[in-house]
Amino acid sequence: MKEKVFCPSQKSENVIIEYTDDFILDKKSKIYVPNQYKAIVFDNEKIAFRVDSTAEKIIYKECGKEFLAHTMRIAFLRVKAVPDILWGFGHIQVKNEKLKEAYEVGTNGSCHIKVVDYSKFVNSFPMGNDITIDTIKEKIRTTINTIGTPIVSMCFANTDVSIFEVDSLIGWIRKKLQEGLNSDEKIKNLGIKIEEVTIAGIHVDENDLELIKNRINDILGMDDITDSHEDDSVSYRVDIDKLQNEIYERLSEEIAASELRTRTENEKRIEEGISKNRRATVETVLEYVKGQFDEFGKTISNELDEKIQELLPLYDAAKAENMNKLNITAESLIANAKDEDDYVMAASRIYSNVEDNFIHKFNLWHENEKFLIDYCEYLSIAKKAVIGNRYLLKHKNPNGTFTVAEPRVCEKDNDGNPTVVEMFPIVRFLKAGLTPVEAQCASDFWMILNKIRHKSDENKQKIQEMLSRRNVTMQEYLLAGLKFFQEKGLYTKD
Repeated sequence: MKEKVFCPSQKSENVIIEYTDDFILDKKSKIYVPNQYKAIVFDNEKIAFRVDSTAEKIIYKECGKEFLAHTMRIAFLRVKAVPDILWGFGHIQVKNEKLKEAYEVGTNGSCHIKVVDYSKFVNSFPMGNDITIDTIKEKIRTTINTIGTPIVSMCFANTDVSIFEVDSLIGWIRKKLQEGLNSDEKIKNLGIKIEEVTIAGIHVDENDLELIKNRINDILGMDDITDSHEDDSVSYRVDIDKLQNEIYERLSEEIAASELRTRTENEKRIEEGISKNRRATVETVLEYVKGQFDEFGKTISNELDEKIQELLPLYDAAKAENMNKLNITAESLIANAKDEDDYVMAASRIYSNVEDNFIHKFNLWHENEKFLIDYCEYLSIAKKAVIGNRYLLKHKNPNGTFTVAEPRVCEKDNDGNPTVVEMFPIVRFLKAGLTPVEAQCASDFWMILNKIRHKSDENKQKIQEMLSRRNVTMQEYLLAGLKFFQEKGLYTKD
């Protein structure tokens, strides 16, 4: 009886789920599942069992003798290759009863997909033919659009935010969308979880904007103003526009010079303030406008000057909304840092972005919050990781020989030898394409970032000692490290 070993061919990067042909299970049938793969074994087109990454195993010993002579098929799933999904909802009809607004809106963005139930995921596609990235994208995108459209529509319908301020809803809509998708049975039945939902923008129909703007003008009585007062009305509107421009100019200047105010506590306070004051502010403005039309004999410019003081809540709300729209980069966080918490935030942003690129850009093996590597591959890297005569991953013994630095062992073979180990930070940088010198530099900075993120007294002391030795400030050190990561393609977004 000839031995058969079933394994993925890895013939195309575009294939995510690869199927074997049907075969009759015998005692010689074996399976090999490489790292970053899962295998789903079917018995007469029904899922029998799952095999995680493993060395060669005899199949019937895994599933039982009762499966011998059965018609089997195996699906190999590349678990780290499931792509991010671009989504978009258009032509959503919104009827906002609170503000008496009806309009058409659209939004789009992306989301990261995590497979949480491999059997469900594989079983959600037709069995037999290989499943490509495009097939998976289309199925998941269609499901997301079907579920997400009513969620987004409801967000717009049940809000006090006018059509002219919909961009302020982006954060809230993103949260509701992610919650709604992950609670839906259709998503659960796909065996996936929606992570890191982003919203690229909100798009409102231009005709609807114009119609609503005209309706508001009608409500304010602008169409009922007599010709004799037309010049005063125009002057008033010009003054209002001038006031608004002055306010926003002052906002821009103040925001540019302000300290970092986008930390979690401030964002919460800002959101609460905007929600609480928006209606009161609008009512104040409308009341003022109506009063002005009743008394055109007064000097409008003087009235506006006096009203500025009464419109301070509007100023604060506008300021907060503009701050929320700022693109806060890691560089600006560092440059504007005033205290320890500011540097912690900047360090955390850099750390998490580089780590995300390890996973999604460089496709490093990552499971259960750990970076892993095949032990044989690690030994090969350790042999080549040399700067001059100095090994980066070996220790020199008193007798002149070298011993490889032993990482934490995660998996062993039957003889107790390590097969999978944790990946040292310097190894991650080497696998990301850095030279040994660059990897050493990146690893040193990485450890300091981690110490900044965890504010213990011991870490503070070590950081200060390091800064003193280098004769640099915390700000200078972080900016230099950020620039290094950016140049090496390790920090790619803000």
